[in-house]
Amino acid sequence: RGVTCQNITGHKITAKRIKQIAHKLWRVKVGNFKYTTDKLRLGDLKGNRFSIVIREVEAPTEIVEKSIEIIKNHGFINYFGLQRFGTGSVPTYEIGIALLLGKYEEAVDLILKPRVGEHEDCNAARLHFFNSGKKDVEGTIKMLPRGMFIERAVLNGMKQRGVKDFLGAFQSLPRHSRTMYLHSYQSLVWNNMASLRIQSFGFDKVVVGDLVLLSEEPLKKETEGDEEEEEDSYGAAQVKVLNEEDVASSKYSIYDVVLPLPGYDVEYPTNLVEKYKQFMAQHGLDPQNMKRNSREFSLPGGYRKIIEKPSDVQWDVIKYSDNKISLLLSDSERMEGKTEPLSLEEGELRAVRLHFTLGTSSYATMFFRELLKRTSDVVRPNDQFQKLEEAKIE
Repeated sequence: RGVTCQNITGHKITAKRIKQIAHKLWRVKVGNFKYTTDKLRLGDLKGNRFSIVIREVEAPTEIVEKSIEIIKNHGFINYFGLQRFGTGSVPTYEIGIALLLGKYEEAVDLILKPRVGEHEDCNAARLHFFNSGKKDVEGTIKMLPRGMFIERAVLNGMKQRGVKDFLGAFQSLPRHSRTMYLHSYQSLVWNNMASLRIQSFGFDKVVVGDLVLLSEEPLKKETEGDEEEEEDSYGAAQVKVLNEEDVASSKYSIYDVVLPLPGYDVEYPTNLVEKYKQFMAQHGLDPQNMKRNSREFSLPGGYRKIIEKPSDVQWDVIKYSDNKISLLLSDSERMEGKTEPLSLEEGELRAVRLHFTLGTSSYATMFFRELLKRTSDVVRPNDQFQKLEEAKIE
């Protein structure tokens, strides 16, 4: 479980009213109020601070320290986390591909189709819809369990606009849900290109054909003013393709290298552009043809740094005996004056408490994927810290 803390601004509302509303919300606390003339805007976020506990650690403290120092000094590949691609048996990027190809019926089918591992009630409703020849929309809506918000919105769209208006049904979703599928496909491409870049040219130096940002301040985006638009890259930033002289100058490092998320307003690295084309061709798409008749499905693209280095990394080892007891305080608990959990000398178990900061849109799950030298699958506690010689980091 996780506890998050963030700043918010509210327009034309008092602190008293916010407290009254929050009091009715489950597990939500508010405080530290002040009035300001400036509202928080998309792009104001500079990063996220994480405090995480890794329990049941068996590796010696020296190995833990070396593993943390490696990722602290070298960073990790800035992959998009698996949550970016959905948790069900139908990856969100598959729906994104269908949308980019203009196959709206297929996109709706993918959203509504039965899923492996889903609750019986959910799949019963999904099966009913397809067994009715995709016609009994009202009956399917009545069968949907609570919580299936996306499926309910799509079906309500079909009910209002007609069972054959698949684009209209999809557009019944909130904008942030609609763009999620497109961003998922961009993320899939980016992750694969990042792997190819590291495999082909290493992770410790720049090479001819790499892209670097000329400025880390993104230019004004086409979508500026749309508060629902997700920001996870350097929008329409200016980039430079490195030549031999740039590489020889040692002016740039691997931490300056960016890769584009596919779109019509990005430049592709000359050392990977053919790889982009080959990968996307598998899905019937072309990285240099990303404009669509619908502005909503036209992706401008953006840039993302290939290596993320955490900052302000702090850690300690704590002994404990009960896995049900929290080993960290939340921000609200600190404000309430609660005492930080202490290490028990007689504790039979060991845990590592880690605090670190990552840039906007970087994933803590990818930090731990590198730290624990594991795949992105579920990590078994006793496999957490492999020996340093297995890390394959120079």
